Amino acid sequence: MLAFGGDPAAILAAAGFRVEPDAAELVGGPLLDADPGDPSLAVIRPSLTGLAGCLDLIGGMSAYAAAAATVDSGVVRVPWERARSLTFRRSRAAHEILDPPTRWSLPALSPELAAAARRLAASTGPDGSPQVAVDVAVVSERFGAVPDWFAVELDPHQVTGALAAVAGHTAIVDPPGVGKTLTVLAALAISGSARTVIVTPPQPVIGHWQREVTRCGLADHAGRNARLVALDSGARTPVLPDAGVVLVPDTLLAARPELVDLIAGWRPVGFAVDEVHRCKTWTSLRSRAVRRLARQCSGIRLAASGTPMLANVVEMAPMLAITGHLDAVFGGRAAFQANYARENRFGGWVNRRRELPKLRALLDQQVWVRRPKIMPTTKTRRVLFIDPDPRIVADAYDDVHRTVDEFLLRHRHRTGTWPDRGSCLKWACSQLGLVTQLRRAAGMAKAAAIAGRAAAWMAGRTRPAPDTAAICDRPLIIWTWHRQVAAAIAAAVSSRPGRPRQVGVITGATPGAERVRLCDEYQAGRLPLLVCSIPTVGVGVTLTRGCDAWMAETSWTPAEISQAEDRQWRRGQSRNVVVTTFIGLGTLDERVQDSLGRKADDLDQVLTGGDNQVAVLHRSTRAQQADLLYTVVADRIGHLNRNHRRTA
Repeated sequence: MLAFGGDPAAILAAAGFRVEPDAAELVGGPLLDADPGDPSLAVIRPSLTGLAGCLDLIGGMSAYAAAAATVDSGVVRVPWERARSLTFRRSRAAHEILDPPTRWSLPALSPELAAAARRLAASTGPDGSPQVAVDVAVVSERFGAVPDWFAVELDPHQVTGALAAVAGHTAIVDPPGVGKTLTVLAALAISGSARTVIVTPPQPVIGHWQREVTRCGLADHAGRNARLVALDSGARTPVLPDAGVVLVPDTLLAARPELVDLIAGWRPVGFAVDEVHRCKTWTSLRSRAVRRLARQCSGIRLAASGTPMLANVVEMAPMLAITGHLDAVFGGRAAFQANYARENRFGGWVNRRRELPKLRALLDQQVWVRRPKIMPTTKTRRVLFIDPDPRIVADAYDDVHRTVDEFLLRHRHRTGTWPDRGSCLKWACSQLGLVTQLRRAAGMAKAAAIAGRAAAWMAGRTRPAPDTAAICDRPLIIWTWHRQVAAAIAAAVSSRPGRPRQVGVITGATPGAERVRLCDEYQAGRLPLLVCSIPTVGVGVTLTRGCDAWMAETSWTPAEISQAEDRQWRRGQSRNVVVTTFIGLGTLDERVQDSLGRKADDLDQVLTGGDNQVAVLHRSTRAQQADLLYTVVADRIGHLNRNHRRTA
């Protein structure tokens, strides 16, 4: 290293690499870090610069620091008070020691202001009552109004929601499809953040946020040299602007922890996370990365989701931590979990139903903005029973039965008896992949029948037109859960007479740019059929060109189904939306519907004004899936007993 004069670019060039001039320091420049053994000292790690080159740089930057520098085990140690003058790269620990961020806290409110914020958080806008106008004036006097430069005209409920947010109701959880994006951006505009980070799901959702940030002018008015930067998985280490807005996918933060440090070093002020329910698992990489970045922001911290709770209230803990309410209102995560949920025998969380009304009252009073969804159109659900392909269903059950029989016979050989219910449930919890296998088989067994109906639909509603013109004013969406089912339906439709390009498919395997293109084609009326996976496209996308949704498969969770349906039933929809759920007779579909109905009851107690009753026939937890698998085990015990009696 010393032979190259400590120059990282020269080192890499000599090794045959081409290094961009502005990337040399990022690749190999010295790193200022905390000394794990002595909190009074900073450690300077030379990296590719080399020890001698590092010492030369320290001397050139600060004789004051160089005079106190010591060398040990290939690193340089300097007291923190002298390290401040060094301009090396800094680790997250060094950032927090040398330049600790001002920690944001919820605003302290007078009783009058708190009451006004509470009413605005539940207000759908001016309703002829003078109270709303008074509340708007009271909150605006303290926190400011939506600035004149905000270039998008807001609906009244978006104005009241933004004002409630800056007054402490920082969880924006209006039902899907009522315009939460602009409510969040308006709140950020009121707060006046010079540097804002917005965490979103990946494409096509991040593209939607790019358009809305540009439209409203948030980045343009953040300060000198302000601009909008959208990060993506293919980008190299980004250069962040002096001021403005940074958009980053939550998946990228989870995959690249160094980005959290980089963005934290930018010293963001405002913070927002869209579809915060994606962070519901406290220990997941995504949840930890988003919470860590939120803690580094010194200004307002917003979280948005139309479905903040999918199955149990514990899922809301990460959202409450991000917004600052978990400690301030609920006394911390442990207290929140203990007060409103309990653990079952499988280690999962179950809601304390009697406590849910109290929880909802606290959320309404201090935490969130949530109003009922008022639409000029309706959404109706209907069910259609179809006969599945018996061969596919039988093959799936044969595979499952073989696995179950092996477990039963092994247990009987070892103990002389069949396993009891407890033993069966314990085994079932370790074999939940079998339930997934049966669910996927139910979808595959319906694929051909659904594809036939879809082809007939397209034939009756598609018209010839030039490539740039709309060919269908009422395009259809088919929702699936498994990518294999989506592919099977699309292939079956495309193999029929017609142009294959008339069918679009979006699953987790679809590249981001292609997702955006297909959504745009659908909205333009140039794509009569779009087959979508609920986990991939079920949030953050507007698909209002059509008003017909077919559920080839559903989620175990009511909120995820409602989110998917509301890609069409949302602002901008001028027609009534009809959702058709296909139930395969004799498949797992009927048990899934039973689970949806039970879960919706808990959701209704917490998420008022939502649309949780999605079951079309009158538990998606680990315990409920284990119970389902237990019924298969019990049936096989009976089957094996009958066979034993016949052969005895």
